[in-house]
Amino acid sequence: MADEVINGNEHVSICFLCQDDFRDPRLLECYHTFCFKCIKTYLDINSRGGMYKCPLCKVEMKVPLLGAMGLEKNHYTESKNSDLRAGTNCDICQQRTPKMTHCYQCEQNMCESCVAYHARVESTKDHNTGEITEPDRPRDRHIVRCFIHNAEMQYYCEECKELICLDCNMTSHKLHPCKEVGEAAVSYRTELAEELKKDEYKSHLKELSKGNKEVQIDKEKAIALLDKQKTDIQKHLEIIRLEVMQQFIDDEDQVSKSPKGDEDEETKDDKFKSFADIYFLTSQMLDQADDTVIVEHGAKLLDSLRTMKTSGENSKAMRRKNMSFQPGTLNKELLRRMFGKITFTEK
Repeated sequence: MADEVINGNEHVSICFLCQDDFRDPRLLECYHTFCFKCIKTYLDINSRGGMYKCPLCKVEMKVPLLGAMGLEKNHYTESKNSDLRAGTNCDICQQRTPKMTHCYQCEQNMCESCVAYHARVESTKDHNTGEITEPDRPRDRHIVRCFIHNAEMQYYCEECKELICLDCNMTSHKLHPCKEVGEAAVSYRTELAEELKKDEYKSHLKELSKGNKEVQIDKEKAIALLDKQKTDIQKHLEIIRLEVMQQFIDDEDQVSKSPKGDEDEETKDDKFKSFADIYFLTSQMLDQADDTVIVEHGAKLLDSLRTMKTSGENSKAMRRKNMSFQPGTLNKELLRRMFGKITFTEK
């Protein structure tokens, strides 16, 4: 049941902060994992007085001395598109290769060329390394060194619950019950395996998975209603726009249909074209016509121009009303209340 729950829940294979596949996953003291860049940004913004809270469980912890760089790499987390399966970039030369070796002291992945050079350098030739091209293959033994004696920590202090080296076992922990790492690992593996088999954990995982799905469904429904509200408001705004536009149309119809006494029932556009045609024709004739044509039509043209000019000055139809649109004041707070809001209720 637990495997089905976990495999069916994509959230266990993506970073909580960026909601994407893990990149350089880092492990916090509370055992939650985040991308290096994500947790670095989070620490830069949210750490206070050398302390910070896990983005997920809100447990408060000390910021490592080296910041995010001091957080342990999580070698056990595999994203859905694991770089280990498809090949990854060498941390030294940035070349992409499916065969990669990891140095546990340098905390770097290296290609064949770089690991060969790494093995020749005096300061790194004794580092513990292991191939990571096969994700299912057990890793080489991870050597952890004592920060006091720089010796391999081969023992486990049961009283202090910490790894110690031989020197620590013989000095500061000599009166404490201690076991070799291998012996302690057998005990913890057995205890952890039995703990994971408990139905209460499986039920809790299933319930959490169900809760996540319900939250996602509620979120999608809320977003759908929000989008519908936006569409409805846009429709109402378009109706209002058309109603205002209709006022322009109604005004033009009223002018064109209004009685004008003895005047010709011409629209403003008709009067403009009528006068413009004669005006520009007269101008063209002055430039192109010979004397005979000018004399033949001169008197009539003068009469037409003067008549239309006088008619235009006296015509009520040429009088126009100034037409403009005055935008109303937008009340954003009122609009916000009309739009609606998200509410949260306990189930």
